[in-house]
Formats: sequence, C-alpha cells, structure tokens
Amino acid sequence: MTQKVASWKRETDSRGSSITAFILLLASSIAMAQNPDFENRCHEEVVELHKVIEGWFAGTLPDTDSAFLEFSDAMADDFEIISPTGSRSDRNAIIGSLRTAYGVQESAFSIAIKNIRTRLLIPPLALLTYEEWQFENGHETARLSTVLLREDPGAPRGISWVHLQETWLPGKSPNE
Repeated sequence: MTQKVASWKRETDSRGSSITAFILLLASSIAMAQNPDFENRCHEEVVELHKVIEGWFAGTLPDTDSAFLEFSDAMADDFEIISPTGSRSDRNAIIGSLRTAYGVQESAFSIAIKNIRTRLLIPPLALLTYEEWQFENGHETARLSTVLLREDPGAPRGISWVHLQETWLPGKSPNE
C-alpha cells in the first residue's frame, strides 16, 4: 500500500510540475504578445547597463557619483549576483566592488552583448539570457548570463536588476 501511495504521489508531482510549467509558458507567451514594449525595454536595459559598465571600467565615463548612479540605481535592493566561479554577492558588495574599479581597464577594452533571449515575461518581471563578451588587447572572455529584471519606475531606465547568474562559456574563461 505504501508503494502505491508513493507512486501516486510521484505521478501527481510530475503532472503538477508539467501543468505549472505549461501555465507559466502560456502566461509568458500572452504577456510577450501584449507587452512588446516591456520586452524591448528589458533587452535595451541589458545592453545599456553593459555600456555603463564598459565605460566605467575603461574610465571613459566621468568619475562622479552621478555617473555611477546609472549602475547603482539599476540594482534592486534585493539584488544578488552569482559569478561564473559560483561566489554570491549582494547589492552592496557588487556596488562597492564596481565603484572602486573605475578605469581599471587601461588598454583597449570593450563589452559586446549577444543573443539576448526572453525566457519568461510576466510583467512586471522578465527572465532573460544573454552572452557577455569582453575584449581586452586581443584576449576575449565570454559568459552566458541569466537575469531576472523587474519593472521599477525609480531605476534609471525604469527596470531594475533583481538576480544575475553567470557561467563561463566553454573555452572562454580567463584561465583558458
């Protein structure tokens, strides 16, 4: 009898997960069709924030608190990043780290964002994946990132970053 109950429980859990996934996919598809502006703004946010990061690292932005707000004010209060090495940092840690990194890239440095894909869109939230390619003196690194964004009228471009997970692309970590 216990085996039958356990078997029924597994089947129910499996179907429940499938139904939940289907409902989320359906809701996301409807939201994408009804909110192309939000989806486009999320894609633009990824590109624009990386322009700020690139300019900050390269030292081409002014080294001022107001210029840095373009980055810090885009991070939600509950922001968390998981780096390609698996370390976690909260909003305060990443802001502190980036603030002190002004102009650290003294040579030719650039960031390219490629292959942005919307994975789930249920306003006010969006889940995206994208590739971040960094180029410095002929050397390139690349990571695949998954970001959770949230509509936020207080953020510089109306969207804040809630969560970011980065993974090195094969053969593209700094040590390879």
